[in-house]
Amino acid sequence: MGLKFQASDESAALYGQAQALAGDKSRWSEVGERLGTIGSINGRLEDISRRLHAVGELYKQAWLRDNRPYWLQNNLTHYDVAAQLWVWPGEHWNLVQHQWWDTHTLRRRPRPDCRSPRRIQSRLISNKSLRSKAIRYGTYSRSK
Repeated sequence: MGLKFQASDESAALYGQAQALAGDKSRWSEVGERLGTIGSINGRLEDISRRLHAVGELYKQAWLRDNRPYWLQNNLTHYDVAAQLWVWPGEHWNLVQHQWWDTHTLRRRPRPDCRSPRRIQSRLISNKSLRSKAIRYGTYSRSK
């Protein structure tokens, strides 16, 4: 849980550094590196998703040691949905990177929904099959 907040804070700090460097043409490669640290394949956001999948696998192993596999998939869905919540911010950062390399401009600040799990979840839940699974397994709340 704490890693999610740490990754969010580190990402915000890296983005702030990138914004500070963006005005200096001689340091544009450093801006790209900082943006890559946030949202590339091995970036902070991808790490969170990967780690959530790993925790789900550890949970699966522990569950199978003590229980029958009957209810296991219902419990693993929580980890899958939580990991998917970090996919959209990663894709958003890819767009930020592409914008940087195409125009060498950055937004004043990242879009607010890239750090708001509720907004990310509402976009993710727009997929009907995933929404029905999330409702079925109790990971989706209709309240705003």
